[in-house]
Amino acid sequence: MNGYNNVNGSNESRTSGNGRYARNLFYLSLIEAGWGLGGAFVSPGAVLPLLLSAMGASLSTIGLLPGLGSLATTLPQLVAAHRTAGLARQTPFVVRWHVLPTFAFLAVAAVAWRGGSGSLAVGLLYGALTLWYLGLGYVTPVWLAFAGRLAGPERRGHFFGVLSMAGLLGGVAGAWLCALLLGLLPAPVSYAAGALVAFAAMNLANLGWFGVEEPAREPEELAATASRREPLPAYLRRLYASVAGNSRFVRFLAAQQLVSLHSVLGAFYLVNAQRQFGASPERVMALSGVAMAAQAVGSVLYAAVADRLGALNTLAASQLLLLAAMGQALSARSAEELTPVAILLGLFYGSYFNAKTTAVMELARGGDSAAYQAVNNLVMTPAAVLIPAAAGWATESYGYPAVLSTALAATVAGTALLVAGHAPALLGGLRLAFGRLALVSRQLRLSATLW
Repeated sequence: MNGYNNVNGSNESRTSGNGRYARNLFYLSLIEAGWGLGGAFVSPGAVLPLLLSAMGASLSTIGLLPGLGSLATTLPQLVAAHRTAGLARQTPFVVRWHVLPTFAFLAVAAVAWRGGSGSLAVGLLYGALTLWYLGLGYVTPVWLAFAGRLAGPERRGHFFGVLSMAGLLGGVAGAWLCALLLGLLPAPVSYAAGALVAFAAMNLANLGWFGVEEPAREPEELAATASRREPLPAYLRRLYASVAGNSRFVRFLAAQQLVSLHSVLGAFYLVNAQRQFGASPERVMALSGVAMAAQAVGSVLYAAVADRLGALNTLAASQLLLLAAMGQALSARSAEELTPVAILLGLFYGSYFNAKTTAVMELARGGDSAAYQAVNNLVMTPAAVLIPAAAGWATESYGYPAVLSTALAATVAGTALLVAGHAPALLGGLRLAFGRLALVSRQLRLSATLW
């Protein structure tokens, strides 16, 4: 049985082969573009920190935002993976949970419209954002596994790269529109209007689900998923045994724990531009737009090379861009000098998250990709929660350069572990490059001696 099911439940394939692949990629790209455009108006890296700052929140409080997002999106993921493991069709679940979380932005708009400052207003805003993150987390692992099935193992890099490019192009457009909105309307009205735009854009984009066709599972696959309809405790015990016996996946998690300190750069370089260098909100949003544009370019590059290099090699290579971004951020002395940081960080993000997603799919055992995605996110949550919050406190106590230097050292260690343990092709390439450089150096010295 090689048919596809569309959103309306048809069992007959309307297209076949490459045509079906292109159709799904087209409609999902429209959805991602709409979500990218809407998400720019409630960006946790730019708009929400500015809103919290306007409400009088301290750096420590703002530093809780990435941790809240990571914690709230991670908590429901294993439950969702268990709930959907035995479903013959996952499209209704994915669509439902692409719609419900967006209603949280109506609450964000209400809090921002009311204005004010103090702990009550900040608490209400965090409550609304928690609802958004919980809903988003519930669908995330299932959505990633769902998209991986649509792409097939041989074209995952291209598929996720194109989707990311579409989302980021929408994000670039949204960032520039948001900058105009922030310049035209006074705060807090501008932030409330932005939340309403996010709600409208995302739900208009969700109409694209009516064109997506889900691959019907083979009888053998359906039999395997039926065997997973077990109580949650038994499901978790079986999953733990699978992960614990997967040494490559365990080493991958250890490397990513160290690299996770990159969130120090992503969470604070825009706030630092405003507070240390006096950048205007429009300038901050322009930097955010530059980063999104670079991220789109990074996604194009990822889509072009990932399937040939492999996810783990691409992941290791992308982290070299992160190291360069951190070095530039440490040397910056003005807001203008943060532009290269935005470019490098965008290129890094354009490949990093896609490579992580497909790397987990490669490392997953038993085909339970959604569960492995959930485990990866769960293991990364403590660092994602604690690092930005601790960085906010440490920045106020010791200064941003000291905190960023620590993050740089940890990222170097994590990249070395990843290259040594998981990216032999990249390691071999680096050895070959250094060997050739050494040979050229010896030849130059010999030529100088002869002269």
